[in-house]
Amino acid sequence: MRKNDNLDEIDIEILELLRKNGRMSHEDISKKLNLTRPAIHRRIYKMEDAGYIKGYKVLVDWQKIGYNVDTYVLAKVNTNDFKGLIAKIMDIKDEKFKIFECYRVTGEHCIMLRIKTINTSDLTRFYDMILQIDGILDTKTLLILYSEKGNDEIFTRIEE
Repeated sequence: MRKNDNLDEIDIEILELLRKNGRMSHEDISKKLNLTRPAIHRRIYKMEDAGYIKGYKVLVDWQKIGYNVDTYVLAKVNTNDFKGLIAKIMDIKDEKFKIFECYRVTGEHCIMLRIKTINTSDLTRFYDMILQIDGILDTKTLLILYSEKGNDEIFTRIEE
């Protein structure tokens, strides 16, 4: 197991429990780890304060809401101001598509976006908007047909 000098085994176990269920109460964590609730509260507060825990979120089923088309869009660009260009891209707003992530990446296409749209017509509208931004030269689309979540354990334990 990879070790962080600032976290002990109990901290790691707390993080793993919260990773699996962000709504788990301090009381339930204390019972699982045989510690007092105040001790768990102090540890979680310290990890939040130190930035190990950045927040708690809900996982939304976007298809049930109606966003059925999930894509990665690669953009070929010509700019020296990547932050400014990314800000312009992220400023694109529309109720029929959502820009979830924007990355600066290596390779021929320097920007990668994750977009969810209601249908392909909405994806076309997104392209019409992004191609109007100065510095965007070309795009390439990767339509996600199926995805499987990988291992997101904090520290993988390998049994010997």
